[in-house]
Amino acid sequence: MTLDKLSRCIRRHFESEERFLMFNNYPEFDTHQLEHTKLLAQLELFERGFQAEKRAFNVKMLIFLKDWMVRHIITHDCKFGFYFRDKELITTFG
Repeated sequence: MTLDKLSRCIRRHFESEERFLMFNNYPEFDTHQLEHTKLLAQLELFERGFQAEKRAFNVKMLIFLKDWMVRHIITHDCKFGFYFRDKELITTFG
């Protein structure tokens, strides 16, 4: 997978997750969205650097993404999972 494809997948996932959180009135939506924004900004920096160097990935990028994803899932995604556990949810967004 190229960095460009990975970036598109991450962006689509974040958009979908943010729609879910927004439509279900998640009280910490702004904080969660800010975490996504921070990762996307860092990803954009990596993409620009790799385009200039004509590379797809490097170890620094892979370690950053792995660490970010694990931390994000444990800290933020689990949090909204617990919040929504016993609630009726909107899962389709028309």
